[in-house]
Parts: sequence; C-alpha cells; structure tokens
Amino acid sequence: MAKRLYTPVKLGNIELSNRIVMGPMGLGYANDGYVSDRLLEFFRQRAKGKPGLIIVGGTQVDKKRYTNTAGLHCFDEKYIPGLKKFTDMIHTESEGKTKIFFQFLHHGRYSKQKDIGGVEAVAPSAVPSPYTKFEMPHALTIDEIREIVGFYGNAARIAKEAGADGIEICTNSGYLIGQFFSPITNKREDEYGGSLENRMRFYFEVVDAIREAVGNDFVVTTRIGGSDLIPGSNTIEDAVKIARAISDCGRIDALSVTGGWHESSVPQVTMEMPWEAFSFLGRTIKDNVDIPVMMSNRLGIEAAERYVEEGALDLAVFARAFLADPEFAKKAAQGRYDEIRYCIGCNQKCLDRLLTGRGIVGCLANVSCGLECDYVNQNKELPDQVISEHKENILVIGAGPAGMEFARVASARGHKVTVCEKNERSGGQMLYAAMPPRRKDIDLLRTYLENVCKNQGVCFITGRKISADETEFLNSFDRIVVATGSKPVIPDIPVEEGADVVMSLDVLSGKKTTGRKVVVAGAGAVGTQVALSLAEEGTPSAEAVRSFLMFGMDTPDNIAAMLNKGTKTVSIVGKKIGKGIGPGTKFSMIARIKQLGVNQYKGFHVIEIKQNGACLEDGEGNREFVDADTVVIALGTTPDNELYEKLKGLGMKAELNVIGDAQKSGYISDAMEAAYELAVTL
Repeated sequence: MAKRLYTPVKLGNIELSNRIVMGPMGLGYANDGYVSDRLLEFFRQRAKGKPGLIIVGGTQVDKKRYTNTAGLHCFDEKYIPGLKKFTDMIHTESEGKTKIFFQFLHHGRYSKQKDIGGVEAVAPSAVPSPYTKFEMPHALTIDEIREIVGFYGNAARIAKEAGADGIEICTNSGYLIGQFFSPITNKREDEYGGSLENRMRFYFEVVDAIREAVGNDFVVTTRIGGSDLIPGSNTIEDAVKIARAISDCGRIDALSVTGGWHESSVPQVTMEMPWEAFSFLGRTIKDNVDIPVMMSNRLGIEAAERYVEEGALDLAVFARAFLADPEFAKKAAQGRYDEIRYCIGCNQKCLDRLLTGRGIVGCLANVSCGLECDYVNQNKELPDQVISEHKENILVIGAGPAGMEFARVASARGHKVTVCEKNERSGGQMLYAAMPPRRKDIDLLRTYLENVCKNQGVCFITGRKISADETEFLNSFDRIVVATGSKPVIPDIPVEEGADVVMSLDVLSGKKTTGRKVVVAGAGAVGTQVALSLAEEGTPSAEAVRSFLMFGMDTPDNIAAMLNKGTKTVSIVGKKIGKGIGPGTKFSMIARIKQLGVNQYKGFHVIEIKQNGACLEDGEGNREFVDADTVVIALGTTPDNELYEKLKGLGMKAELNVIGDAQKSGYISDAMEAAYELAVTL
C-alpha cells in the first residue's frame, strides 16, 4: 500500500496525483519577464519527475515596479503565449500528473530602485530594510493600494488564460503583503494599519480582486510565514491568527507554511539548521485551520512521509531539493532514497548567486542545474541520460568529488569505470569539509556519488595508491583520469624548536589535538571552520541542552551562555575573516565566531611561531604577539599533481586527463564542474 505522501489529494476542484510540491524559488531564468529556453528546459526535467504540483516562484504582478532580472511577468497579455507554452509543457512532460501554479509576488520595500527602473519602492509605511541597504521606500497612498490590488486581479486573469491550474499568493518572507501584516513595517493609522484585522485588509482585498477575475472554482492558495523570526514582528502565535482568518474566509483552498523573513538573522535554509527544525510551524498551523496545509524548509523526505501519514500535514513542499535532483519525487515514491541527490544546504550556487548577482542559479551537487538548455540534445535529453557511441575502459585515480562525479557521469554514459583511492574511504576533501559543527550534510553528497556509482557498475578499489611504475596495469585502460586532489600549503614561516604546529585537516579529522590556547593561521573557509570547531569544544551537546530544558536544570539564559563558552581560547589570523565563504552562510558563521568570543586579527599574518605563541604583522608593519599552546596552519591548498606529471612524461598508451584540485585548487563545485565537463565529451 502506497504511503499517503504519494497518493492523490484534492485542492479546491483539482486533484493532485501526489502530495509532493516543488516549491517556489527565485531563479532569475526569465528573459525580460518572458519565458526563456533556460526556464523551459529547467522545468522540463523537473516535470519528468512528476511531482504533484510545481509552484513557479517570483511571478510579478505590478506593471510599474517590476524587474527584468527576476521572475516571470504576468501583467500584460503579451506574456500569455510564452506562459501558455510553459504550462502546456509541464502538463505534457508529466503525462498530466503535475499541476502548475504561479506564485504572485510583490517585493514592496525589498525592491532596489536600480532593479525597478529607478522608481521608488513602495511599502505600507516608510520603513527601510537592510535587505536593500536601507533604501527608503515611500508609504503607499490609498489610490496606490487600490491600483496594486487591481494588478493582482489582472495577473490572475492572465494566469488563468495562460493555462495555469492555480495561483499562490505570497505573503511570506518579508514581501509586500507580509509587510502589511507586520507591526514593525506597518505603522499606518488608517484602515490598513493598527489591528491585525486592519493589517490584513490589503490581503483580503487582493483575494477579492483575484476571485472576481478567475471565479470561485479556480484554485487559489496562500503562502505564509510560520514566524517572521524578527524581533517585534509576527510570531507563531500571530501566524496562527493570520492562518485562521485566511481559513475562515472561505475563499482560499490551501495554506503553505514556510519560515521567516529574508532579513532575519536566523539561518533557515542552510545546513547549519537541523532537518525538520521548522516543521513545528506547519504542524501548529495545521492544528488550527480547516483547509489543507503544506510545509517547507529543511524538510526531509522520510519525515515528510511520516508527517503526512499521521495527518500532521497534508502536503510537503521541497524547493532546492529539486535543484539538486530533478527526479526527487519519482525516486522518493519508488523508495530509492540512496539514489536521491540531496540538497546539502550549502547555498554556494543558489542563494549565494542570487544575493551577489554573479552567475546563473545552479546547484553544487548538480552541475547541469540551470544549464539544461546548454546541455540537452535534440531529444531534450541531458548527457548523463544518453549512452556514448564510443565506450571506453577508464581508470579514475582518486575518489574525491571530481573523481566520483566523473565516474558517475561516465558510467551513466556506458563507459566501464574503475576508481582507485589511496584511502580506505571515498570522499577526498568532502570528508574534511563535513567535519566542522553543523557541516555534516556535505557527506550526503559523498554517499550519493558513491551509491550511484556502485549502482551503475563502477568498480571501487580503496586503500590502493597508484604509482607511475605500474605501467602494465595503467596501460590496460583506454583512458586515465587523474583526480588526486590537493595538499595543504606549508608556509615558509620560522618555527622555534618545540613549538606545537599542526595542519588544519589533521585537527578536523581528529588526528591531532591542540592545547587550550590556539592560534589559527588562515581565515578562509577552512580556517574559519577550524576556529569554530575549536571554540565550540566543551560547549554542551544538543542532547544535553534538551535535557537541561526538559528538566528545568537551569534558566534558558544560562543555558544559552553555556553554548557560547567553550574550554579553549581561540584566535584567528588572516587578511579577511571568512574569505571565500558565500554570503548565504558567511553571515551566520561570522556571527557564531563573535558569539564564541574568538579573537579576530583581521589584516594580520603569522610571521614567526614560538613555543608560547605566534608573532603577527599587518600590512603596515604593526606587530602583535598572541599567546598560544598550538598554532594551526590553514593557509589553503595546492594541486597534488605529482602523479599526473610523472604519467605525462611516460608517453602512456592511454589517454591522460587531470581534473579537479589536481589541476587547480578550488571549491567542491569547481571540481564537480570540471569532472562533468570532461565526462560528457566522451
């Protein structure tokens, strides 16, 4: 008997084939508001996986304050042909199993003038946001409110004509309607401000306009924040009141619950936050309303199955899970959990790119994400869905991210692949990257790559270090791909005899311990993570904190203080603290360093290491001495390409390639991209 998550459910007068929803995301794939090939091919691959519903995020309704770099436009008839092509494609590729909604979004005070044609952003009140570096919006007049209400109704009519199955109204994450809901952004003294009833007036006028445009039979849902996670703004108690009012109005077919505002300091979609941490928001609202409820944010598939089975939720919303794995819904329904390419919450190619505007939104774990239109063939197939015409017998040396991603793609294309790894476990640098506090989800990528490779017939030989003199073995292959990774940079710093100097990876792996006073030389991603790991030593575990709270062993304030005070004194030294960490995670990591009292020596570098500490110097010749029992070196890596250079000089019969950090030290995403690019050409 199928689990309830994979059974049909009614929303209004339509039936979804299952209860998995691909949630709305900011992708930036539209072309000046029109449906683009990039957007079509991205969603085509997801429709093939047959989720019950796809909600297209960021659909803009305001014809005066729109951007050409964000989502689709839905405020003029000229967009209908493209939108209709899009909705027809979803229905066709999913064989009618997937419905499509457009999420209506108005940025309000989250709009930057430069992005909306130089006009002023609007808001309930003139309250600026850190999200726009405190650009001042102007308070909407009554006439402007009525005009925007009309824009929503017009957009609904267009969406229906374009073949959408429904509409989702966005009130969450700090956007315009949520700005009306919140007492910290709504300071109005007219009928749109003050009481919660008044603060919801704009929303209900929007609902009226939409219903007038599309009728009562068309499906309309609303997404709300379960808590704004902003001091002084709406809490879960307020969200329950908002949800009840929406449910009781009788004009909304379902509620979708997410987390807080974008400007909140609480991590919401990064691996720092435990899986299911926000599920209580949806479950609480479900207990208080009479319409279907769906929930998102760090929701694991097996937990979603359980919540829906128990009736705690009606549908489960996954967003970035579909960036990582277009077939997420299909694999889950078939119980193929070990083949799911999970979102690891790294933010590197999704949220970070949205925040910086650099590069196309993609996914570290899925190289083709966002690039489907560049890779698909005439049959709309991706390279790893096509068997190569020229099959090879390939040896991959190294089972890090580059080696395993190459093996995955090459074996999917029909090549015979053998992977030799000098260590007893696969993973390479991923093993170390997963060791700092709250970074363990990186291991989900390692296990996915290993599982899929083995399922596709890749032969793994671990504990085997290949040497250049094994010519008979090496020449038995058509191609040798060297993916031996990188090695730590060992700086030319004078070290006093007897000083305790250790490498960062040895600390992360537990091979080496440190004294009570530690200096971390290097403040990039690895140095920052090492400093956090060391500073948290001696703080209570999550299970201990749970017990403290359950049994009233101490006050919440005292428990919080315990979490912020470890047993080591840690200092971090570097040009810029957190350099190389993306903005989606950097803010919380730097905040945590401050909480833990890590001493930050910005702009300094270590010039000498003594038995009792480290001598530092900045760019202007100023010097400091920091007491330390141990100095940890975290000054980056350099390619470990000695084997490649030897093989290159032997004149091998086999073709020879080098990829990943063995070619150029970089991020996991760089290694994955290099591996994919090579594998799809063979």
